Amino acid sequence: MSNTKTKKKLKVAIVALTSCEGEQFVMFDQGEEFLKLTEFLELSEFKLFEEVEAEPRYFDIAFVEGGPLSKEDLERLKEIRGKSKLLIAIGSCAVLGGIPEMKNYVNKDEKIKYVYQYTKHINNVEVKPLREIVKVDYEIPGCPMDGKEFLRIVKAVRKGVFNKIPERPVCFECQTNNYKCLLLDGKPCLGPITKGGCDAVCLYGGYQCEGCRGPLDNVNLENHQKLLLKNISKRHLSHLLELYGIKDDILENQRKEK
Repeated sequence: MSNTKTKKKLKVAIVALTSCEGEQFVMFDQGEEFLKLTEFLELSEFKLFEEVEAEPRYFDIAFVEGGPLSKEDLERLKEIRGKSKLLIAIGSCAVLGGIPEMKNYVNKDEKIKYVYQYTKHINNVEVKPLREIVKVDYEIPGCPMDGKEFLRIVKAVRKGVFNKIPERPVCFECQTNNYKCLLLDGKPCLGPITKGGCDAVCLYGGYQCEGCRGPLDNVNLENHQKLLLKNISKRHLSHLLELYGIKDDILENQRKEK
């Protein structure tokens, strides 16, 4: 009889706060490759896939998408953090604040009136990345995240390795793939200041980068702003930087450099 012991599977939670659940559909899109993960992962909490009768008291890894846009979301986030060894934020909303963070740049108490007739009992919280609320052990950016990157990271984390996403711009992948530079056509592309790893998928479709993976740590926004403002207005540029919530991150990076 063999003395080899079967290695225990890691208990995993895949949780969506307020979100479009796009990251979870990216997982499904990986098909058989995603199912192969169950050879060493136990999907103990994954409501989009299957309801469980009772949630486990402990998780080895929790993947969380979306943001806490309600008191219930906030309580859920803290609950999951409290019972998880590792918490990994997935997607732009979890990593950056995402599109919901756009309301932080305006008077949110006034803007909410454009959406709801009665606002008294509506949670109108300030939108923040998960890392500003709870401890986050790793982040997988993107809107949505890249499926192949997700698979690579999960397999690495299983071995106790946290591979840092390379600090190189989307332009690196754009040039590697021999795509046409949209900046040369006067389009407002944020590729030079945005963290790569997406294989420049938007550029492949002829659409400019809008920064959904977040800014590079040592980005020179001032020079890129000068280039973009030759073709678009300051208001348009401001909107671009606010679209996925990267304006705050860029300003924070600049503050650290001073």
